[in-house]
Order: sequence, then structure tokens, then C-alpha cells
Amino acid sequence: MTHYDDEVTLIKDLLKKHPKGMTISEIADALSLNRVSTARYLESLRYSGQAEMRQFGQAKIYTPATRLPISSFIN
Repeated sequence: MTHYDDEVTLIKDLLKKHPKGMTISEIADALSLNRVSTARYLESLRYSGQAEMRQFGQAKIYTPATRLPISSFIN
């Protein structure tokens, strides 16, 4: 596992523990990571569909993705 994979796994686990969401700064502080790196990891998770982002003013709140299987739409 690479350093990137370790950091992403930690972020995903943290988001699962806080389903109402967390800001980039809160995640960076909780995991002792750089805020800019944390933002990149979160954007990567968002683009891959593993996290969702809501924006309230300047704050971006990240939550774990709540995807539905495509089979539920087909049936």
C-alpha cells in the first residue's frame, strides 16, 4: 500500500465515523495532515464517487457517498 492509499483510507474511515460531514480543516486537524494535501485527497474521493461535497458559504462539507446500486433503478 502506498502513502496515498494509507491517507485516503484514513480519510474514508474518518468520514464514516462522522456521517453528517466534516470540513477540510477538521479532517486535516483530526489526522494531522496538511490542509492542501487533505483537500486533494478529498477531491480525488469525490471524483471517484466515494465522497460527496456540499457547500455552505465558503465551507465545503464532505460526507461519505450514499450511492444506490443501479439495479434498484432498473427493477
